[in-house]
Amino acid sequence: MYRRASRRTGDRRTRWSAAVLAVATTVAATGVLPTTVWAYPTEPTLAGPAGPPVVLVHGLNSSAQVWDDYVGERGFLASIGRRGFAVGDGQAPGVLNMGDWITPTARTNTIAQNAAILGQYIDGVRALTGAEHVDIVAHSMGGLVARYYIDHLMESRTVARLVMLGTPNEGSDCASLPAALGIGVPATLELRPSYLSQVFNRTVTDRNGVPFFVLAGTNITDPVRSPCARCRATASCRRRVRPLWTARPRSCRWATPH
Repeated sequence: MYRRASRRTGDRRTRWSAAVLAVATTVAATGVLPTTVWAYPTEPTLAGPAGPPVVLVHGLNSSAQVWDDYVGERGFLASIGRRGFAVGDGQAPGVLNMGDWITPTARTNTIAQNAAILGQYIDGVRALTGAEHVDIVAHSMGGLVARYYIDHLMESRTVARLVMLGTPNEGSDCASLPAALGIGVPATLELRPSYLSQVFNRTVTDRNGVPFFVLAGTNITDPVRSPCARCRATASCRRRVRPLWTARPRSCRWATPH
């Protein structure tokens, strides 16, 4: 979901992203991860009870536009009876700044600054809809922003569930080089494994009663396909991420249920 997916029936990216979001919204709606996940070519069809508004949080070098296929009257969320809001879409106050490809050396917000903006947006959604809680579906770095909000800024229970899609909770080796070159800072600085392990995951540990769900893809260990890949096919490497179809709701060692 780095670019807006085409709506063409034959587009594999559309079908795959629909499958991923279908799983995420099923988790958000029911708290249960389906035992079977359909990827392309089979489109998932879900018919579940309406739940809280879904707040969609983008990741690094992205914007609310990546969620365009999922919000609005003709979006995917509406088709399953959910109301969708993407942070930065203008439906509520608040625009995240996690960098962009057009001005790579421009300064980004910190995780903490973006978390405060997320809180502002959630307040706006709750005021607009009258909902007591929202569900959050966050992609990549957006999951770290949501974790920070839930731990440090959520004064009362406003989040029903958090679903993280490919969030680098242990950091990303791909962040080290751009951080050293001054690209996308401070966001890339805060995505380094050293920062996540030594700072973020030691200070952002409280879920405040919010269930967390993590969905991730298969790790790329081939340096030809991913030049920043350092993780090899070892036991410790395999523990970092799990294929989507084997993911299960689990407690995370970097987040307590208090």
